[in-house]
Amino acid sequence: MVDGILRENRASFTMIAIMWVVAIVAMALMPDSIPVHWGFDSTEPNRWGSKFELVIMPILFTLTCLICMGIGRATRGDTYGDGKSTEVFMHKCTTALTVFFLVLEIALLILIVVNL
Repeated sequence: MVDGILRENRASFTMIAIMWVVAIVAMALMPDSIPVHWGFDSTEPNRWGSKFELVIMPILFTLTCLICMGIGRATRGDTYGDGKSTEVFMHKCTTALTVFFLVLEIALLILIVVNL
């Protein structure tokens, strides 16, 4: 069962692993205090926090992707009214989410580095 989940979601697990590696490397390279919040009307940070807050994003993204993978597994064999597989749809959603989260994490890290 676990082997099947790993095989079906290989791309998602790869993206999640890359996300964690990026976060860990960023934590190693960042100073102890980093900008963590920006105002809507400004490009200047309005809150600074610990570099360990960089781990919050990968944790949330990993949980979200695992939930999507679980939904895809739970809907195995179900179809829409037009006969398309719900599992395939959830698999595509999970892969898209992981790509989106990875791009978001890299963009936020760039924003942090620019404001150091």
